[in-house]
Amino acid sequence: TEDFNVRIAPMDLKPYILGMFIRPFDKPLNHRMPIDIAENLPGMPARLATVEYAGRQWKILQDAGSTYTENITITGGNQINLPPGTRQHTVSLTSIRSGYWFAEAIDSPWIHIIGDPFGEEPGTSSFNIKFDPNPGATPRFGTVQIGDVFFTVVQPIEPPEILSLESLSNSSGYRFNLSPLNGVTYKLQFSDSLMPGSWVTQDQEVGERDQSQLSFDAFFPTDPSRGFYRIESTPAE
Repeated sequence: TEDFNVRIAPMDLKPYILGMFIRPFDKPLNHRMPIDIAENLPGMPARLATVEYAGRQWKILQDAGSTYTENITITGGNQINLPPGTRQHTVSLTSIRSGYWFAEAIDSPWIHIIGDPFGEEPGTSSFNIKFDPNPGATPRFGTVQIGDVFFTVVQPIEPPEILSLESLSNSSGYRFNLSPLNGVTYKLQFSDSLMPGSWVTQDQEVGERDQSQLSFDAFFPTDPSRGFYRIESTPAE
């Protein structure tokens, strides 16, 4: 047997119980008893309640909250690959039909929903999410649930942290001192034009455990007479 007597939809707020009771010296009488039930909100599990009437108990099972998944479309798709160092992103979505939704980070404490975004009517909406810096040596993945739609956030490792910049002897260039992460590969690269494909790796080092500082020497170019340096980082495997 079922462990409930009446089953209702999450937004059915005016169900009723059909019961039968017998008055003294009278025939059985069919009776309809209206009851008011609060809507089960989106994302909430099914719930069971008990109603007592005329000396008898009825158990009412209310289905899990509905969020109308098929009606929500996220602009740009259901995944974002953050550029290094990104701290905030705006999520835009469209709902084509009435239906409640709200947003929350799922098992991703480094993702913070700004405000308390939710929706009820059709149309376009947007909200902001912020991110803590990634302290690890590998990218990490997080999830934001919007109704029943899951939005994936891919956060890369942080850009190299430059601790200091020192002049080399005879003013021949500069020494970059940075704070490395264990297993991350750092590359000193040079370009004379900043054009894609023009960067040439001149030196590279791999960060080690408990290493407090890693240094690169960048010399002033002589041919050509000008150029640009950058430090690239590759996640640990």
